[in-house]
Amino acid sequence: MDLDVSTQVVAKPGASSQPGLSAQDLAVIELCEQPLSIAEVASALDIPILMARVLIGDLTHRGTLTVGTGEQAGAPKALDFLQEVLDGVRGL
Repeated sequence: MDLDVSTQVVAKPGASSQPGLSAQDLAVIELCEQPLSIAEVASALDIPILMARVLIGDLTHRGTLTVGTGEQAGAPKALDFLQEVLDGVRGL
């Protein structure tokens, strides 16, 4: 799996209840309740990007995270924002 530093990651519902998760796994899942890039996860956990890629790759393989471009992982949030902008422009 090719994970770029800008790849967006989001936790699946109920991900933290999966058995066998380490403290670091749980920290990544908690951070990713909202879409974040791999770089943002690495920064928040104060770990190297390579380590964040490995953790996220493992969690994705276990089915606890969804990865994709910002458009894929954060789409509902982006659509809501764009709708607000459109409504604002129409109100001018």
